[in-house]
Amino acid sequence: MRRHLLLGLLILLCLQLLTGCTSHKLLGQVIDAQNNAPLTNAEILVGQERLLTGQDGRYEARLEIGVHRVEVSAPGYIPEIFTTTITEDTRDYTNDVKLTRQMLRGVVYDQATESALAGARVQHGDAEATTDEQGLFELPAVEGQPANISAPGYVPAEIPAAQAQAAFTPAEEPLTINLTPRVLSGSVTDAQSGEPVADVVVAAGNATAKTDAQGHYELVHVDPGTAVTFTHDAYKPSPELAYDGQEQADVTLEPFQVTVTILDVANDAPLEGATVSNGEQTAQANAEGQATLRAVPPAKLTVAREGYRSQELDYQGEETLEAKLEASQLIGIVRNGETQETVPGALVQVFTGDNPTPMLINADDQGKFVVEDALDVTKVAVKKPGYLLASAPVNGPGSVTVDLEPFTARAIYIPFGLLSLPDYIEELLDLVADSDLNAVVVDVKGDSARIAWDSPNQLAKDADAYFPGLMDLQEFIEKCRERDIYIIARIVVFKDDTLAAAHPELAVTTKDGQIYKDYSEQRWLDAYIQEARDYNVDLALEVAQMGFDEIQFDYIRFPTEGKLNWRVYAQEDTEENRSRAINEFLAQASAALKPTPVFLSADIFGLNVWVKMPGDNNVGQRLEELAENLDYISPMVYPSTFWTGNLGFSNPSLYPYEVVYRSMLVAQERTDCLIRPWLQHYSSPGVTYGPLEFMKERKGAEDANSAGWIFWNSRGRYQTEVFYTEKMQEYADVLARSIAQEEAAWNAD
Repeated sequence: MRRHLLLGLLILLCLQLLTGCTSHKLLGQVIDAQNNAPLTNAEILVGQERLLTGQDGRYEARLEIGVHRVEVSAPGYIPEIFTTTITEDTRDYTNDVKLTRQMLRGVVYDQATESALAGARVQHGDAEATTDEQGLFELPAVEGQPANISAPGYVPAEIPAAQAQAAFTPAEEPLTINLTPRVLSGSVTDAQSGEPVADVVVAAGNATAKTDAQGHYELVHVDPGTAVTFTHDAYKPSPELAYDGQEQADVTLEPFQVTVTILDVANDAPLEGATVSNGEQTAQANAEGQATLRAVPPAKLTVAREGYRSQELDYQGEETLEAKLEASQLIGIVRNGETQETVPGALVQVFTGDNPTPMLINADDQGKFVVEDALDVTKVAVKKPGYLLASAPVNGPGSVTVDLEPFTARAIYIPFGLLSLPDYIEELLDLVADSDLNAVVVDVKGDSARIAWDSPNQLAKDADAYFPGLMDLQEFIEKCRERDIYIIARIVVFKDDTLAAAHPELAVTTKDGQIYKDYSEQRWLDAYIQEARDYNVDLALEVAQMGFDEIQFDYIRFPTEGKLNWRVYAQEDTEENRSRAINEFLAQASAALKPTPVFLSADIFGLNVWVKMPGDNNVGQRLEELAENLDYISPMVYPSTFWTGNLGFSNPSLYPYEVVYRSMLVAQERTDCLIRPWLQHYSSPGVTYGPLEFMKERKGAEDANSAGWIFWNSRGRYQTEVFYTEKMQEYADVLARSIAQEEAAWNAD
């Protein structure tokens, strides 16, 4: 009985001891510090005891009295360590643990530029992140897993697990990653020439580059699988290049070019030699009419050929085009009808349709002229000093040859008053037709400035300039045409008593306010006044349409009688001003008369051929300047008008041959304008002129190769022997001896 009692007490004591040991507990929950989610299978290590959290993240550990070190850990989290002290009074000790996730932190750089790379993709385990503007990233760490980094246009990089783990938080330094840019380089050349092509745009996705002067390119940040294109305005688009990571790719480009077939619209014949131009390059058609040209579409191509109307083509990149040209040019040649040699520099009048005013062009140095658009051309007329006016009908485009008849005028003068004597006019015209003569100079505006036709010009009407009762000029012209006579209309210009009397505001005046008069009591127009110039040009235009062959201006000068400083003009009377005024008038007259059928000539003082530039002999006449606007110049080389001592002769009238001959040589040395002299057909005080003297004048002009001659007699009375070759031959011996004497006198001087 006692034995059983002791056994019971022992069991009770053990139970008490056992009950006291299990009454001290460590309780808690392990949760994610970021989202407070419970962590299953988190490990709690207390001494040698290892516990795992359940589904709710809770744990429970029995502890003895004392101090205990507790370590809590979970995969992917930073372990937490804490200590707990268990005393006799401690029953349950509760400690919830928040674990902070381990993170992989890093920064991504562009290896080439060493700059931060934004937008790079980082993968680590199942986590993924993208770098910010500073190239930084952060994502949950996973032990034993590498990190993979990629970015468009870069070679991907893999960071081994161990290297990645070394950067897990709480590591002090983030992981540094350098990505290498993908680079595609190469050269672009011309497929035809093999030459490098600059400025080609190379593109792949968002990556672009341009080729340099050597055709080289370098394209950075290219992604595999991206199509690479090569574009240049002057080249056809190339096939896309598939980029699969290669480092080098050379490309050839085919240039844009077009072959144009050029045909004649009339017969489809190929037009060899036609050209195609895009403004920068020009190609010439071959025998098949084909021309090949590089061009950048869209472009305007100009197709042209001499003798055809040019055509524009719109080029949009086609390989072939066709152009059919319509003949449009008129190509002309001016020739000497006797020698068949070309005549350079002729003035060509081109008439179109019913238009009476022609277009003016000049033949070139080879006598050629071209009318670009000749579809409406009906006629061409050609003027060239030394030849008669010639014309040729034209039927549109094509070619025309105009043969000119050489002409040297041998003329006599018919004064204004003789137009009232038709019978005598007939006699003079018969003389011309029967002799060596072939031309006449007739006054249509004479020395008193009366005119021989009823002009509609208002100034002419104001001045009552028309002198009635004369032979009708059209009748005079017709009589000349019947005899094949060249007709020169003489117009006295600035010596104009008639208009100056009616319009004093146009006249030369004197310092005392009076109208100037010369020694013959004739008034003069002021050559500086444009209205005075216009009046004479307008009259000349009227005369030109009547049928005359030539208009000859006389008195195109300033008056000479009286003191120079006594006369008053609209401008200061200086050498330069005088010459400019006369030349301006002639330029205006020339421009007005060029479209008409007439040639233009002018008379000047004979002595003026000896007056060197810049002298004007006080009358505004400088030979070289006058020649610029005239077809012929007619110096009045009357021996009787030369002064004592001129040309070294005490009395020049005694030397008619030498005065004319030497004056012609001097004039022709000074200008290329044709020189046709006036010769005197009258005697001078103390010196009687007869057939011998007149013949000597004629021979002086002819020996100097002048462009003909004109004999002057104020009454129109002539000794006819001088106009017949037969008579000249009868005088041959006498002429030769007399001329020899004159030459001896010249040489002696």
